[in-house]
Amino acid sequence: MWNNLGVMIMWGAIVVALFAVSLLTGLLGLIVIFPLLGHATWHAYRAIRVSRGERVFFRPD
Repeated sequence: MWNNLGVMIMWGAIVVALFAVSLLTGLLGLIVIFPLLGHATWHAYRAIRVSRGERVFFRPD
């Protein structure tokens, strides 16, 4: 986390903002926002995790 502090702060701000939007819609926004955040988090995790023998779908150079 400390190596990418700016990115982590931005991701936290996005999560808080989307959760605030879901609160404003009477928690109905959670139906869309939570799966969206989960999917985005999974893709971010896959983008930074590299191990032997595993396919890498996205690798920033």
